[in-house]
Amino acid sequence: MKFNVKNFLICITIILAGCAISRQAPLFQNIQKVNGKLEGDTFWEGIIEVEDKIIVPEDMTLTIKPGTIVRFQKRGFKQFGFGDNRIYVQKGGKLIAEGSPGNYIVFTSREKNPQAGDWHGIEFHSEDNSGILKYCKIEYAYEAVVCVLSSPLISNTIISKNDKGICLWQKSSPEINANKISDNKTAVICSSKSSPYIVSNVITNNSDCGINCEKGSNSTIFKNVIVNNNYGIKNNLDALANIDNNIIKKNNYGIHQLTVFAGIITGNIIEENKYGIFSLRRSVMNVNNNSISRNEYGIFTWERTEGKVTNNDIVKNKFGIYCGRSSNIEILKNEISKNTIGILCEFSSYPRINGNNICNQSGYDVKLGENQSFEWTKNIWKKEEIKIREENGGFDLVNANGNFWGEWTTKEMDKKGFGFPVKKIYDYFSEQFCKIEGKDYTRDKVDFRKWENKEIMEAGKK
Repeated sequence: MKFNVKNFLICITIILAGCAISRQAPLFQNIQKVNGKLEGDTFWEGIIEVEDKIIVPEDMTLTIKPGTIVRFQKRGFKQFGFGDNRIYVQKGGKLIAEGSPGNYIVFTSREKNPQAGDWHGIEFHSEDNSGILKYCKIEYAYEAVVCVLSSPLISNTIISKNDKGICLWQKSSPEINANKISDNKTAVICSSKSSPYIVSNVITNNSDCGINCEKGSNSTIFKNVIVNNNYGIKNNLDALANIDNNIIKKNNYGIHQLTVFAGIITGNIIEENKYGIFSLRRSVMNVNNNSISRNEYGIFTWERTEGKVTNNDIVKNKFGIYCGRSSNIEILKNEISKNTIGILCEFSSYPRINGNNICNQSGYDVKLGENQSFEWTKNIWKKEEIKIREENGGFDLVNANGNFWGEWTTKEMDKKGFGFPVKKIYDYFSEQFCKIEGKDYTRDKVDFRKWENKEIMEAGKK
């Protein structure tokens, strides 16, 4: 008989596929139906169908063996619109669900056409922090994993197609490590003074938010890949998040800041987002040593944002840094180059721009918007705010001292001196007045004095 390679490969593929199915879901395996409160330490294996809420009480352990499939019957409440079936680990109880790389434990819906919310999820209320979810797959839940005063290990697990992936409440501080959290509405919620360690996860394609930090949480977000979410990381409502060495890419908002606590944003690659970092409403930012490139807005500040932007590479964005609505950040020792516009200031924003390399933009290195006028500013600021501002340098000049502007602009500055228009700095120099709300106001200017004649070597991430 002639050996047919094509048929051989097809047969091997079918056999391997059959083996994979047999490891995960034996075709003729008995189905065990379960519900209610455990009466002692319990082991699950094979196919488990949960008919009603499972309660793991104090001093008892539910252990789930590798390869087990746990299917939840849909039991929704009209009031809430999601399934009530769940595994509820009470204070002092323990859940150990530890699969293996080739033999995941699966938690899923029993429905033929499953949807997010068919069952409620897995809830940890135990404070001994000994629970484990490792090498599991959790799908079609309302809240896949909930931690209340509890900090289990959540590792190497696929959490997908849920309404919410992981929800942390009331000082829960789990390690969330090496998971894939995708295709949920929100991947991770850190709330109520929780302080998780979120490391080395892939968080992608969540329709609303990758990581949502709120209500006094203090999160460490380290070495994750956060791609293609609406919000990559949302940091708001008095939350503190230290965001370190992540890849944050192709989100609508890479990092969204609405908090007065200046968590550190450092060492990240932030690229191809609409807004790399978006900050507003008196937020405080601390952004240093990041690579911020190919975004529409590298850094966008709005409504009196404060803080520091230091030693970043801000390159190849449409707008490198946008300052609007009285945002007065410090922009120090950055590499700001090859953007369309390096820095744009509008609506009474007076950043301090010192010690940067600002050069080789295709448009302008620094541009002032039409509504940038100190006279108009004084109409909207309070008297005490005006006094503080005047004591710290006053209005009408945007402080851009001590920067290197590139070879050709430096030659132009050396030739003309200060007090004359420069091609790459757009501040309507020849137009003394601007019209705002039907009135004429004196335009602000850019103070570029004390310019450097060579590249500042310590600027950026060099």
